[in-house]
Amino acid sequence: MTTLETQVESALRAEMQQVEARVAAVERCLEDIGARMAAVERGVQALAQRANTLQDGVAADLHEFDQTLQAHAGIVESARDALAQTDDMVERVVEALESLQTSVFDPSAGRLAGVN
Repeated sequence: MTTLETQVESALRAEMQQVEARVAAVERCLEDIGARMAAVERGVQALAQRANTLQDGVAADLHEFDQTLQAHAGIVESARDALAQTDDMVERVVEALESLQTSVFDPSAGRLAGVN
């Protein structure tokens, strides 16, 4: 081999070593990126699971709230009905007392009717 060939071969080997080093560095970067991506995917999956759990909890709470609200609406309606019945009964009692007062007392004399 000639000196020129030796120099070219040496330069090519040096270039090949530099290229191999760069390829190795790129492969390490890709491995790091892959590991980071896997960690991000695990984080996203955990976050999605937490979101689903939270959504299920909120849905259950809303369902319970709706049932409680319906029960309270029924209680309020029953109370309104009872109040209306009480009003009717009080009105009838007042009418009965007025009728009794009219029949017992002689309004013109201011004394009991039937007492002479």
